[in-house]
Amino acid sequence: MTEEKMEDETTKCDKIQRILKKAQNELGLKQGNESRNEEGLVKSLRKSITVRGFAKCKVISGKVLCEGYEFDPESKRGKSEFQIYAPTGHHAVELFPLGANATVQFFPGKRVPTFPELENGMFPVKEKVDGEEIIPGLYQTREDGFVVPKELENVISSIIDCHYRNIMMVGGKGSGKSSANRYACNRLLKKFGKVIWVECDPGQPEFDVPGFMSLTEVFLPRVGPSYSTLGQEYYTTRARTFLGDISPGQNPRRYMQCVNFLQSQLKLHYKTSGIPVIYNGMGWIRALGLALTQDIIRDCDVQLIYYLKANSSNDLPDGMDLQSLLATRGYQSYPSPSDGKVKIIEDASVTAKAGIDRKRITKGSQREWHAKDKRDALYSIYFNRFYNTEEYMKPCRISLNNCVFNVLNRNVSDIFGLLKNSLVGLGKIDKRYFPKTDRDGIRRISYDNGFEFCYGFAWIVNIDKEKGEILIHSDLTLNELKSLDINCFISANLTLPIDIFFEKEAMKSYPKSKPYLHMRNYDLATANKFKNTQVLKKKTEK
Repeated sequence: MTEEKMEDETTKCDKIQRILKKAQNELGLKQGNESRNEEGLVKSLRKSITVRGFAKCKVISGKVLCEGYEFDPESKRGKSEFQIYAPTGHHAVELFPLGANATVQFFPGKRVPTFPELENGMFPVKEKVDGEEIIPGLYQTREDGFVVPKELENVISSIIDCHYRNIMMVGGKGSGKSSANRYACNRLLKKFGKVIWVECDPGQPEFDVPGFMSLTEVFLPRVGPSYSTLGQEYYTTRARTFLGDISPGQNPRRYMQCVNFLQSQLKLHYKTSGIPVIYNGMGWIRALGLALTQDIIRDCDVQLIYYLKANSSNDLPDGMDLQSLLATRGYQSYPSPSDGKVKIIEDASVTAKAGIDRKRITKGSQREWHAKDKRDALYSIYFNRFYNTEEYMKPCRISLNNCVFNVLNRNVSDIFGLLKNSLVGLGKIDKRYFPKTDRDGIRRISYDNGFEFCYGFAWIVNIDKEKGEILIHSDLTLNELKSLDINCFISANLTLPIDIFFEKEAMKSYPKSKPYLHMRNYDLATANKFKNTQVLKKKTEK
């Protein structure tokens, strides 16, 4: 037999094997069984299943509802492929078949890069899950998925029917506001194709790192927490601003400047678009937090307020009538006749069930994450992504003579202690207005106005006073820093706990860049304390 005939016979055999394997898969699915192939597992969904872990999914036939989005391979606007990301700090994900012929293929997925200390507790292992393994890394569980609040569908219907365009979800910590926001965003994406997201929560932003606020255009559905899609292709950032803190409590005036800047950018880019806008409010809705929320509602022309009541101390003040939410003055704004046009919907339907679900802990794995861990995850994912890229591997060296530090916190005595290992915003200033160098050898200003626009952020690794240089890692490349003429670093109160960001081997090149150790305080939700590790000389008695 010649070589050509042997190749033809081999090709025929391979083709026959593929046909037989396809027929076996189809037969197995018709009988309600699963079928595995080289790429993954094909599963026919006759009823909803709830999963935990991470994987890539593709709807082969039929329709599947997941986290509010209808995945349909035959729809022009619909998507058929998506990623599942359900770590222990997030609710389990439910896949609900729409019809009798829904078939899904599961592929192994990749975890987002984060520091090992947190990654080990993010996902359950086989022994800690109450269901069977679907594919490596993804497990079926008896937990409940996201419980849709009773009034949420009515709110979404009002937006789809074009009765309202600007919506703001209000709720205290633990009310499920973030999950409801994400669900609403996915539902609206199916109808409009795009959703505008205005970030008003600097502590736990949906599309940025803590300390920043952004105007974002979302165009792909997300199945998982915010950090699982951070910096990926799901959205486009139209504008960013740097508050410099995880809470507006220290500088509420600066906070409102940031919100108003994002609102001005919204009007500039989407004046007559008709795309729905979601304002992601803070979980702090008492005292100053309530006053700032009132300012946002008035300044941003919010038309619909959806209030998630959790019957906890984080709700609106006790005894406050919801309809009188805008009856009092805010931090800067006053009541106006237009306040009566704002529709307010209260929803307390998931309170009792949410309390039960929070106590339902998967055996051996943590379900409730500390707020500080979530912020660390966001920082870690961003910097691991840049640090492990060749283009960002080496820190940029910038002369202190060619840059200005805009220090928002005016009550700073040790400027170098503030800047080392800190997160700063990137801006630029006309060199004609450069101030003179101070006694520390740096150019320093303290301006709130005029520095709302932010091009990106940087981690200040070290300041070399002898060479007169600053070393930074940035989310912008060196060429981008040069082309944008970045010469201003906006600094406030964000110190990074870099000891847990990378592997210890990777941090050996920065022996002088760790003057602080992170102090964890799990009793305080906003804990962000550091202690000085420098050896202090004892005072000697004379």
